[in-house]
Amino acid sequence: MKSSSAALIHAFESVARGDLSVRIDEECEAPGLARAFNAMIASIGEREYRQTESAKEQIFQSEKLASIGRLASGIAHELNNPLTGILAYSSMMLEGMKDTQYAEDIKIIIDETIRCRDIVRGLLDFSRETHPELRPANLNHLITETLSILEKTHSLSNVVVEKILDDKIPAAGMDTNQMKSVINNLVLNAVDAMPFGGTIKIRTGIDKKAGKIFMEVEDNGSGIKKENIGLIFDPFFTSKDMGKGTGLGLFVTYNTVERHGGAIKVQSEEGVGTTFTVELPIK
Repeated sequence: MKSSSAALIHAFESVARGDLSVRIDEECEAPGLARAFNAMIASIGEREYRQTESAKEQIFQSEKLASIGRLASGIAHELNNPLTGILAYSSMMLEGMKDTQYAEDIKIIIDETIRCRDIVRGLLDFSRETHPELRPANLNHLITETLSILEKTHSLSNVVVEKILDDKIPAAGMDTNQMKSVINNLVLNAVDAMPFGGTIKIRTGIDKKAGKIFMEVEDNGSGIKKENIGLIFDPFFTSKDMGKGTGLGLFVTYNTVERHGGAIKVQSEEGVGTTFTVELPIK
């Protein structure tokens, strides 16, 4: 029988070569040390197995999403042209039949066609693996520009928007079009959570220690149910009423932020409100 020190040296050398099956005989001169070593190696082996399985699952999910993306892109392109035609002809029909009993039915056709078109656009955004063109940009300026457009194109009359922007935040590498889309999605998501009006607070700031800037979009709307918190960034998941969401907005937003090297987090309490936080690296 090897001495406990020799057995331990041999075991460590085996582990260094990647062999996690090695064990020390617990009937050696130092059984306590042998048990501790064996337990440690078993724990390392179990953790490595879990990490390997997790990596395999992530690769599988990535490949599955890529396949779904290609399928979604093909479907979206095929549907886009006929939807455009339906929308054009139904709009012309409405012009000529405004004062008839059919006007309301035609409006429904137009509304549902627009909804289908929005789903198609969401599918295209979902399937498009565009890499952001990062250039120095000021997040405060993008927020101001996006809100200015939203105020002109959407009904924000029953919503108060408070901007609490830190004028000391530095420029960061961003694709301005993609980041405006992120801001747009988060603000409209907040508006949808407050059908009877409310307040949206948009804050920016800097975490110098972490080398990040951040943006918070806070609303005092309906909030998110606890069981849905972990699902909101999944593709095609939506808690909105039928016909009021495609389930792709937050998924696309999540992926856009990730492609910028950032992170997006959510805190919510049902009946109180929701806060989305976007963090972006300064460099």
